[in-house]
Amino acid sequence: MTYTPADTIRRLKIGRIDCTDYLIHFTRNANGRSAYQVLEQIIYDGYIKSGWSYRGEKRTVFGPEPAVCFTEMPLWALNVYASNRKNRDKIDCYGIALSKQELFRSGTRNVIYGTSTPSEIEVKALKSDEMYNPALPINEQYRYMLTGINDLNDWTHEREWRWTKRDATEGLRIDGVEGLPLYIQHPKGFLHHAFSKIIFIVQTSTEKDKLLDIVNFTREIIRKKESEPNSKEIILSDFFLNKTRVLVIDDFKAKPDPYFSIERVEEEMFYKPAPLSHS
Repeated sequence: MTYTPADTIRRLKIGRIDCTDYLIHFTRNANGRSAYQVLEQIIYDGYIKSGWSYRGEKRTVFGPEPAVCFTEMPLWALNVYASNRKNRDKIDCYGIALSKQELFRSGTRNVIYGTSTPSEIEVKALKSDEMYNPALPINEQYRYMLTGINDLNDWTHEREWRWTKRDATEGLRIDGVEGLPLYIQHPKGFLHHAFSKIIFIVQTSTEKDKLLDIVNFTREIIRKKESEPNSKEIILSDFFLNKTRVLVIDDFKAKPDPYFSIERVEEEMFYKPAPLSHS
């Protein structure tokens, strides 16, 4: 049998519990909201907001563009990491998982952990809080992560990826939306590079039910607004909302396999929005 390069890559990953085909944007307690409530807000907004990933008063995203951050940790590893760190203001096992392949096509790239540039000139300030690495071009600055393993500044275990609006495909660059659109219809009518699944990760069945209620309610509101074609509001798309799926961590904890992953979840096992009535 002749294998294509893609077949070979897939075969090499069989049985590898450290590999995943998904990237996860994890949420945490922030601005008076719990990690779960941040997920609710993402549905209302229709997008994941870009940010600077401040550590204390210092940005950790370099360059002039804020970014949406993801981890390549498999789901089981993210759950272990969040449990071990025990700081919900920093990380929690709530989030949104998207296809790595689809994110890559949308402009998402893996972080560069350190460069060969001597440490004394590795970081320079462009403005009061804007940093850059002179070894990288300006359009790659967002990918840089200051790393000093000998100084215990080692975040390589997070296996981070980042997306910026500037480098995104055209359908994902929407005026007034400073982040990665999940549910927003482009005003020019593009069906932007829609993700095949938008997978929300929650802890309990109660949270799952609440989240799907919000999605279903939002879809009903969209249908009522379809009679206002000249509205200048940012419009959420029922087509994209219908791609929502929900995974519940408690479901995995009840199973004997500690290395649970999104890849092993069959489509019929995802929790989905209810079909809209036609009344």
